[in-house]
Amino acid sequence: METATLSANGRLVIPRRYRDALHLTTGDEVAIELTGGRLVVTRIVEKSARLVITKTGRKVLVGSAEAPVMSASKVNELLADFP
Repeated sequence: METATLSANGRLVIPRRYRDALHLTTGDEVAIELTGGRLVVTRIVEKSARLVITKTGRKVLVGSAEAPVMSASKVNELLADFP
């Protein structure tokens, strides 16, 4: 178990290993609820893709966990529609 300290303005930092496990990045929204005396934080899954910049500066488009798997042929088919 890890501990965190509540700041004067009520902010709490989620430890990195938990942010990584939930795939949380800056600007992501989470749902917070009180359940049985515990504070439960749940990642809100968006149905659309989002742009993530990796540690090396590479831009990567990341789909949600609920998005359908796309084959290379389907991606090429969709890209063919772009000018």
